[in-house]
Amino acid sequence: MHIPFDRRSGTPLHIQIQRHLERLILRGSFPHGYKLPASRELARDLGVNRGTVTRAYRGLETEGLVHSHIGQGTFVRRPGLTPEEPPVAETGAHRTKV
Repeated sequence: MHIPFDRRSGTPLHIQIQRHLERLILRGSFPHGYKLPASRELARDLGVNRGTVTRAYRGLETEGLVHSHIGQGTFVRRPGLTPEEPPVAETGAHRTKV
């Protein structure tokens, strides 16, 4: 995944990454249940520290746009989804609750 960011910007990298992912989620590029790349994988792809991606994902979770499950991943939530509603993961031709 390519996420444009500017290391010289006054905006911290994790905020730039969070905002980019937020835009993609809100415009529907990542549907409900979409599994985001693992933080380690995305950090490697972007050339940043894993903690940077973790902070970005935490920010998305605070905004209610994703839900993380330790050992399973971080999944996109439908905006406005209540905490009681589990996210749905895409698996092949069918969908399963995670």
